[in-house]
Amino acid sequence: RLHQGGAFVVWLRADLATLATRVTGTDRPWLGESPAVAMRLLYAGREWLYAEASTLIIDEELTTPDLLALRIAAALTQ
Repeated sequence: RLHQGGAFVVWLRADLATLATRVTGTDRPWLGESPAVAMRLLYAGREWLYAEASTLIIDEELTTPDLLALRIAAALTQ
């Protein structure tokens, strides 16, 4: 639906274990006591939404920040 508004949406996809590590200890009450479990459940219900909304999907763990930026810039100019 974001595409309908002309938005360019980039999904920086990452491993759920990595994401859980990044948010552990932060103030995110909806993750509860086990961020890894909560994120897995949330992702299971939302993955299709992320895929549908995304113009570009990049597995961010497979690239460097510089290459990530170049890839996004290239996609924006196509």
